[in-house]
Amino acid sequence: MDSRHFDKLTRSFAAGTSRRGALRLLAGAAASAFATFLYAGRGQAQEASLAPGSSCTSSSQCRQDGGSVICADNGLADDGGLNCCRTEGGNCASGNGCCGALACAGNICTGAGEPTTGGLPLGSACASSAECAVSGNGAVICASNEIASDGALNCCLVQGGYCGADSSVCCGDSFCVDGYCGAPVFGDLAAGNICTSTIECSQDAGATTCGDNGLSGDGTLTCCRLESVTCATDIECCGGLVCGDNGISTDGGLNCCAPQGGACQFDAGCCGAGYCVDGICTA
Repeated sequence: MDSRHFDKLTRSFAAGTSRRGALRLLAGAAASAFATFLYAGRGQAQEASLAPGSSCTSSSQCRQDGGSVICADNGLADDGGLNCCRTEGGNCASGNGCCGALACAGNICTGAGEPTTGGLPLGSACASSAECAVSGNGAVICASNEIASDGALNCCLVQGGYCGADSSVCCGDSFCVDGYCGAPVFGDLAAGNICTSTIECSQDAGATTCGDNGLSGDGTLTCCRLESVTCATDIECCGGLVCGDNGISTDGGLNCCAPQGGACQFDAGCCGAGYCVDGICTA
């Protein structure tokens, strides 16, 4: 799972999202159920290996070295509907590595390209950047806002755009912080520490959320790790998960996983030789 994407809901609340934005995010959270845990098959995580300009279906497939890269419309029709690309200010080698109408000038994605000419407002479902209306709030492209309930692609603001308090109008992994779309900043609480919000939890060791680890019994929330994330003890894993061997040698010796009969989202979330069948770990 890409730790930048898994908890847009919690981080938006922490940033003071609007009531309208919160309702949209709540609906999206229920539908996605941490959908950014993507596996190509048991024992093989979907790696972020695609360079800017490559065809993609999800931002999690795109390499992040050299700056944030999202899966979006790069404004070119002959290289696939979606491509790994950078937003305004990102490094580039050619125009196909820049999102929407942005052009690559001096190895930087800039707004020198053709402006959006459509009439769709921010947040609207779209198929290309050309459908989106120009906004005085900042550069607009057609990309994923990481909310599943409002369509795969939406007219959204790149980093630096003015969002008020609504993270749903920010593209990719951006969140509305102090009125502007920007990258989230996590805290330094390690797994097992008491927390009040996911934004307080460190993501250095893997996807970590602020939730119930199932051990305290008093309703206290702690930073805990999700399915398949490496661990050392049970207290580091979220409720229903234990720290054990998930039978995959390439992702560490111990991982947070569900025992047989436990709830799961994918095979790597089951301990031992178990497989995730209809949401239940089965031998």
